[in-house]
Amino acid sequence: METAFVLINAEVGKVPEVIDELKEIPQVTEVYSIAGEYDILVKLRFADIKALGELVPKKLQKIKGITRTVTLLTFETHKYVNFDLSAGHKLNKE
Repeated sequence: METAFVLINAEVGKVPEVIDELKEIPQVTEVYSIAGEYDILVKLRFADIKALGELVPKKLQKIKGITRTVTLLTFETHKYVNFDLSAGHKLNKE
């Protein structure tokens, strides 16, 4: 499985509706409403680059209310195994 992130601009007032539509797409694993230049950040999981090439233009960009997308491909994942959200710091490195 591959991972990509998509930054999304939505029409004013349409963020909740766009998020509801995004949550219905099986390849969408996480959706965040965000502040800044973009309105929404989406994490995608997909089989290969061809699948991504179908997913973004044929599903995501077809959602009513989306005005622009920027797709970010990942090369590798770096993460911490444990993260104490209440303390706000990492516990153990992987």
